[in-house]
This record gives sequence, structure tokens and C-alpha cells, in this order.
Amino acid sequence: MTDSNVIRGVKIPTRCLGLPRLSNGMPIPKFASWKNGVADLTTMNAEYARHAMQFKTCWICGQKLGRHCAFVGGPKSAHAGVYSDFPMHRECAEFAVQVCPYIVYGSNYRKNPTLNTDDMARMVDNDNPVIFCVSVASRYQYEPSAGVFVIQPDEQLWFLHGKPATPEQIADAKNKAQAEIEGKKT
Repeated sequence: MTDSNVIRGVKIPTRCLGLPRLSNGMPIPKFASWKNGVADLTTMNAEYARHAMQFKTCWICGQKLGRHCAFVGGPKSAHAGVYSDFPMHRECAEFAVQVCPYIVYGSNYRKNPTLNTDDMARMVDNDNPVIFCVSVASRYQYEPSAGVFVIQPDEQLWFLHGKPATPEQIADAKNKAQAEIEGKKT
């Protein structure tokens, strides 16, 4: 018998247990758009984005955020402290980086209409990075002109294909991100 509250060996956070689920049991995050009753996980729900911003709710589970929030992004986001995805609970972010097909397998394309300036866009990973960072921060601000969150991380956790990354993998990702960001400056 399998546990319906475990996906790919990872326990679903309690906050996510009330979310609707895909046929494979995966919780459907609050940010998902719906078309004809079917969840579209590649396109953010603009109405929920406004709600999340106004009421400071988690991008994944939809519940109220506390003082510390987590942001998920690739190496460029981690290096620059600039994230295009909305804040979430740490446990929701850690769950996402371990089970989300976009993050784990890199096989999905995600549409992100929030990046409004080239300057900020070069600091986030619009392509599908192999390694992801969960940055936990108590201080962050939203930059509406660019459509991004700027944070000062208190802690960073790195994952490669859904598993904790090694120190060597993290160092390599950080070096490449720094070189890419600095190489694109005008």
C-alpha cells in the first residue's frame, strides 16, 4: 500500500494537503491557471498573483505567509537576489524543488509574463536551469516596474534534480551564474 501523502518519496507539506490534485496525486499549486476545468501548471494565474501580493499568501499552498519566506530560482536568481516567482513557505518551496517536474526533470516549459525590464530579466533564469536554490529571507521587496522580488537571503539550500546538491555542484553553479550576469552587463 502506498501513502497518498507522499510524492516521489517526499512527504506533502500539511499546508498542501487540501489542494486539488493531479491524477498522480501531485498537489496543484495555487499559482496554476485553469482552463476548462484542467490545471495548467505552465502559466501563472494572474488573479491569484494579485491575491498573493495583496494578502501575502504562499505561492504554492495559498495560506498566509509568516516573517520568513522562501524563494525558488536558478543560480542567477540566487547570485543576484532577484526572483520572478512569488514568496512561499519554506516547506512548500522545499517540497516543490524535490517533486516539481519543471525543476526535477527540466522537461517542462513555464511561461513567465512578470519580467518587465531587460536589466532584471538578465538576473533570473528564464531558461530551465539544472540546479535550483531555495533562498529563505526575512527581508524582501517587490519591484513592480521589473516584476521581480529583490531579497537578502538569510539561508540558501541548493537542489539538483530534486536532491540536495553537492558543494562542488553549488560552487560551479555560482561561478557560472556570476560570469553570465557580469558578462551581460553593458
